[in-house]
Amino acid sequence: MSISWDDEAIEQERLHERVARRMARDIVSGRLQEGDIVPPAEVIAQKFAVSRTVGREVLQALSAAGLIDVKHGRKSTVAPAKDWRFLEDLVQQAISREQLAGSLAADLYEVRRLVEIAATEMCAARASDEQLDHIVSLAQRMHDEADDEDGPLDLRRRVAEDLEFHGAIADGSGNLVLARLVADIRRELVPTWAVDQLDLSEVRDVHDAHLTIAKALRKRDVAAARREMARHLDWSIGTTLRRALSEEQLEAVDDRWRPDWRTTKKPRQR
Repeated sequence: MSISWDDEAIEQERLHERVARRMARDIVSGRLQEGDIVPPAEVIAQKFAVSRTVGREVLQALSAAGLIDVKHGRKSTVAPAKDWRFLEDLVQQAISREQLAGSLAADLYEVRRLVEIAATEMCAARASDEQLDHIVSLAQRMHDEADDEDGPLDLRRRVAEDLEFHGAIADGSGNLVLARLVADIRRELVPTWAVDQLDLSEVRDVHDAHLTIAKALRKRDVAAARREMARHLDWSIGTTLRRALSEEQLEAVDDRWRPDWRTTKKPRQR
C-alpha cells in the first residue's frame, strides 16, 4: 500500500476537490489497491493540512465516484474497478492525469459503438419526419461546407458539428436514457478524438459517411442505416485508436473487439 502524501498544504480554493483528485489518482494508478484501507478524515486532514470537515468531504467525493466503499462503523476501503463511475469527472481526471486514458478510451469506444448503432436503428424506426429532415439538413450542411473548405480546418467547429449530428440521431431514437448515455460517452471521448489529425480529404470522407447515414435514415431503411453507421464507426473509432494507443494496447482491443482494421487509417508521422 502506498499513498503519495504531499507535504505542502493544499490551496484553499475548493479544498476537498483538490485533495479528492489527488487521492483518486492514487486509486486509479494502483498505488492504493482494491481492498486497501483508505485513511480516515482525521488523517487526511493532518496530512493535507486541511480541516476535518474537508477530510470528510473528500471521502464523500471519492465514495460518490464509486472509488471507495464507505460503511458505517467500519473502515473505508478502495472499491473494485468494476464499481468506479467512469463517467464522473473525478474518475476521468484521475485516469487522464495518470496517463491511463488509452485503455479506458477503448472501453468507451466499444460501448459507444454498441449504443450508437442501437440508437440509429431506433431513429430510423421511431423518429418524426421533422427530426429526420433535421438530421439530413445537418449532414448536408457539413458535407457542403467540407467541399468548400480550402484553408485550415476549424477543429472546434468540426467537433461541435459531429456532436450535433450524432446527438440528433440519439434524440431521434425516442429513448431519453439512451440519448443521455450517448451524450455522456461522447463528451468523455472528445479529448481522445483524432479529428485534429484528419486531413481535409479524410474530413470529407467523414461527412460523406454522415450524409449516407442521414439518407438511409430519411428512407427509414433500418438495415441500411445500421450498416452505414457501423461502417462509419469502425472507420472513425479504428482510426482514433490507431493514433492514440500503443501496439500492445491495440492488440488487446483486437482480441476483445476485432474491429475491421482494414478500413482504418494508419497513424501518420507528426
